[in-house]
Amino acid sequence: MRVESTSPLSLERRSLIDEDKDRAFINAMAKKYLGQDVFPRHQPEDERVIMVIQLQHTTNQNIEEVSHLSKKGSVADAKEA
Repeated sequence: MRVESTSPLSLERRSLIDEDKDRAFINAMAKKYLGQDVFPRHQPEDERVIMVIQLQHTTNQNIEEVSHLSKKGSVADAKEA
């Protein structure tokens, strides 16, 4: 997506934070990007969290192109992505 603008962009967002205690999210990312079932650099003392930032509303008067700026969902939805 390319956005051409000279005016200020205003974003309203909501942040969700969830723990990844069972390492399901990091293992899913390892599968997707590394082709491995388990994240290879996990250490027992590692604490992992998942932060999802959801755009609720955007404002820009001179914007030429905006696509899929906001997708409503939950942390669980993001884990599936």
